[in-house]
Amino acid sequence: MNKLNIFCMLLIGISCIIHTGSSAQAANLLNDPGFESSSPDGSFPNSGHWNSAWLGEAGAGCTTTAAHSGTAGLWEYTGTATTDWWAGPFQDDITANEGEIFIGSAWVRSHSFWVSGSQALVRLTFLDKAKTPLASKDSLAITSAESGWQQLSVQTAPAPAGTAYVKYTLYLEKTSGTAGQSIALFDDCTLERSTQPVLSISPITLGFGADRTSLTFDIQNSGNDVLSWAIAKNVSWATLSATSGTTTTETDTVTVTISRTGLHLSAFEGVLSVTSNGGNQEIHILIEVAPSREVPELPAIVSSEGYRLMVQRRFYDGTLDIPRPYTIKGAAWSPASIGTLSDVTS
Repeated sequence: MNKLNIFCMLLIGISCIIHTGSSAQAANLLNDPGFESSSPDGSFPNSGHWNSAWLGEAGAGCTTTAAHSGTAGLWEYTGTATTDWWAGPFQDDITANEGEIFIGSAWVRSHSFWVSGSQALVRLTFLDKAKTPLASKDSLAITSAESGWQQLSVQTAPAPAGTAYVKYTLYLEKTSGTAGQSIALFDDCTLERSTQPVLSISPITLGFGADRTSLTFDIQNSGNDVLSWAIAKNVSWATLSATSGTTTTETDTVTVTISRTGLHLSAFEGVLSVTSNGGNQEIHILIEVAPSREVPELPAIVSSEGYRLMVQRRFYDGTLDIPRPYTIKGAAWSPASIGTLSDVTS
């Protein structure tokens, strides 16, 4: 084998490694995310994927001076009038489903033209089929002038019921009613579906009435990949049908069974701690304990200790509590003062 063949094989191996690594990355759901498919001539991006949205003389244009990388970026600005206070170019044709989680980001830089109180950020909004907003989440915002390039990222909560689309917005605003202009630059935008599992539990409170001994709760994965979970409890009177498991799209149902044996008080509370690779959650257990008898066979014991009245409460099983001071709390009021009391009572 000659040196040329060896060199070619090395190149092929390197190419395979690079290809394998890139295929493992989540796909960018945005079109023209770096504005390289639009003309950098100062006009609004003309790739056909970005939508204009702003008030009055605000706006946005594709320019070379707004590029973080490549040859183009988005130059976004508010108007100078008090009523022209925001701009928000967006893409809203990305399909989404209930329970999905999205991660968005962009490289952002504020300009020297900047009104105090302004902010530039990335916003993700879930929309229904009619593209009516259902819920939104903002990234951290740039709030000062000449910030330099910063990558702003935002991760949503699971998409609510009725979700059909996710809207990606590059948002710039100044305080409404403020004169002056703010300018921010946006480039290298990304929008991805989360590849991480997300723990979702329902319900997170279990209430056992006096006639209930078992209840259930569901564990679901609202994200992607495999969710691994485990449960720990802080009480001995509750048992679980399962203490660990994994789930992708299926629902894991856990049954909690309680025993009231030996419990003398009227109510108890416990906590189930669920830990997972997709977050943690506590489930609170509340139980009522019905008395074993209407009245204990033996009475409580009352005694005095100096000026204090001491009571030993009798439990339903016949055992006694420790002596405790009996405290009477209250207030009395009379319209007659001490000096006039004799006149009132005579």
